[in-house]
Amino acid sequence: MKRFRFRAALALTSFLAASLGGACAAAAAVPATMLAGTAKADITPPNHGFPTMYLGGFNFRTLPATSVGRPLSVRALALRSTTATFVFVSLDVLTIPGSFHDAVIAGIASLHLPASDVLLQATHTHSGPVVGQQPNPFIMYDLSTPQQALSGRYTDWLAGTTAATIKKAVAAALQPVTLAYGVTHLPASEEFAVNRRAVGAPERFVDAGTSGSGLTDIPVLAVQGHAGLAAVLFGYAAHALIVAGTGAAARFEPGPLFYQYDSDFPGAAEAVLESDYPGATAFYVTGASGDLNPNPNVMEGADPALLPGTHIARAVEAALPSLKPIGPIVAAAADSASVPLDSYDLAYFKAIEGQNNPWGRQAKVMVADYEKNGGLPSAAPLALSVWHFAPAGTAGTPLYVIAMAGEPLVHWSLAFKRGALGIPGKTWLAGYVNDACCYVPSDSTVIYPGYESGWRQESGSEPGWIVSGSMLYYAWNSRLKPGSIDEAILPAIRSLVVNEVRLRRPANVRFGGHD
Repeated sequence: MKRFRFRAALALTSFLAASLGGACAAAAAVPATMLAGTAKADITPPNHGFPTMYLGGFNFRTLPATSVGRPLSVRALALRSTTATFVFVSLDVLTIPGSFHDAVIAGIASLHLPASDVLLQATHTHSGPVVGQQPNPFIMYDLSTPQQALSGRYTDWLAGTTAATIKKAVAAALQPVTLAYGVTHLPASEEFAVNRRAVGAPERFVDAGTSGSGLTDIPVLAVQGHAGLAAVLFGYAAHALIVAGTGAAARFEPGPLFYQYDSDFPGAAEAVLESDYPGATAFYVTGASGDLNPNPNVMEGADPALLPGTHIARAVEAALPSLKPIGPIVAAAADSASVPLDSYDLAYFKAIEGQNNPWGRQAKVMVADYEKNGGLPSAAPLALSVWHFAPAGTAGTPLYVIAMAGEPLVHWSLAFKRGALGIPGKTWLAGYVNDACCYVPSDSTVIYPGYESGWRQESGSEPGWIVSGSMLYYAWNSRLKPGSIDEAILPAIRSLVVNEVRLRRPANVRFGGHD
């Protein structure tokens, strides 16, 4: 398979170089490697006849949205070779539930794209409508029946709109393009990602010392047509919640825009890039942001997300001239890792299921699931995908885009950079892709109680702790089992990279998930 896909890429290079015809010599000097097309659509609920909706991300909002700031959008990039079409989709929503992913794949069945070749990612804005069942809207938001029904109607509409946008991008994939890749950074004075677990407890951030600065990389992939920049993908790692409030690095406090629809700093960065490069489509790629929040020191004025978004956009623009050519996508693979869950105390769930709070609502769901299924899950499925970009020449190195479901902690990006996968080549980790199973800590981070690790100490429970925080809201019966997480995830990713097995999944088979 690998050898065949490389031969196809070489044939495509010859074909595309010829198709450039009278293009300038500079463009022809680096032969085009793929065909590209983009499409985007507005998905802001009130712009499409939906009544005002509750916003996702916080369980203490008491009202639906009251205003619209930056519009929300769905963006699709199609990259086509002679043998396959790969599609990256970005949506301004909190998460991509597994059932939503499956609905979109079903909606594009006529394109015959395997699941491995389509990546659906959430920008993780905390100022977008509640979509689907991940996190569980009953447990997290206690939504009324009418609001849950409204969320369901919007989710169905969004799946259809996303599928239509993908089809438009694929149909538009006629432009010969070259690809270039590199990594840049924000200047220290503009860096705003802070590890929230390290605030007051630096020992919990075992991968980057005690600075708490987190991951500062900005990966950039430029898609260059003969007439100019066609698209640019760029990453960063921080929760997109600047619009919603302040003080996010330590204790979040709602701000005056807490009830506003907004695409937050990802949308601000995309808007700046698209303004500066007319005709180009910008795509924010959410990194391993599970424990990274924005530092409030970079927020100012009536539009707090504009400055950090602009800083990212300017860093991307400064990096564009120095990006290095990279080859086409030559393989893609997808699978799910089964990550073991720890033990649970059913008696504890039964004792508190009547309480009117998130713990009581979660317990009610757990007891109902136990009685329906005769037990509760023993593992969480984690959807994984890998896209393999070939080197631009014999002396180059490949790029592996590793797409992980859920909300991975920054540990994973840092570990991959330090060689944890043991593979040759560069890696770019994208989180929040194709499913929203849960937060994804590592063995070294799950041992500390807290929101991200999904548990807290509790003497009234038989194990001495209870599921809490993120795992509670994602409707799991337990935390991920310490000592078993790394050995479930790392070999699964390594296998996808090494074997490059294209798993063609029927559209009606779930990719993974828990909704």
